[in-house]
Amino acid sequence: MRKRPAQRRALATFDTLLDATAQLLNEIEFDDLNTNRIADRAGYSIGTLYAYFPDKQALVRALALREIQRSGEKLDQLIAQHQADSVEPLVRALARTMIAFFAGRTALRRRVIVVVGLDATLHKEIEVLVERMTDRLLDAVRANRDAIYPERRFLLLRTMLWPVRLATLQAPHLLQSPAFENELVTSTTALLLPWIGTAGGQGS
Repeated sequence: MRKRPAQRRALATFDTLLDATAQLLNEIEFDDLNTNRIADRAGYSIGTLYAYFPDKQALVRALALREIQRSGEKLDQLIAQHQADSVEPLVRALARTMIAFFAGRTALRRRVIVVVGLDATLHKEIEVLVERMTDRLLDAVRANRDAIYPERRFLLLRTMLWPVRLATLQAPHLLQSPAFENELVTSTTALLLPWIGTAGGQGS
């Protein structure tokens, strides 16, 4: 990015440019995307676009970062609403939220996944989000997050997230399958259950 928006009007311009990028990515191939098309779709001059972004890669990267941040906000809200005595419903709600996020505008999601995979900074953002959500999940189900061993902690949300990402890239029809959702819920719940209600005990 050339500059970061701070005032309300600049933030609105920034978001409009990213919205236009998202719309076009869902309609056309990445090679056909260019800054002129984005500026035209957003209703701004090319000069306004270049005031924020040097090229289309910077726009797509900023879009991917926004998608990561928005997904984190949704998961935060979901966990905050959780009732501590109901583990499986929380895990299922998390699975449905992740599936719904990737199932919407599948072409766009595929391109965002590819961009994230090639960008070390964006990949780090994903990892920070997953670690934070893992802590939130363990706290929500009253598990001792300091006692859970690293291998299981690593798998908890990734057991759900990575299959959804792979399905988006390789088998999008699975995102509409109740059986796929059930498998995600079963595997994640199995990783969690030995730690529920433990004050410091060891899971299996």
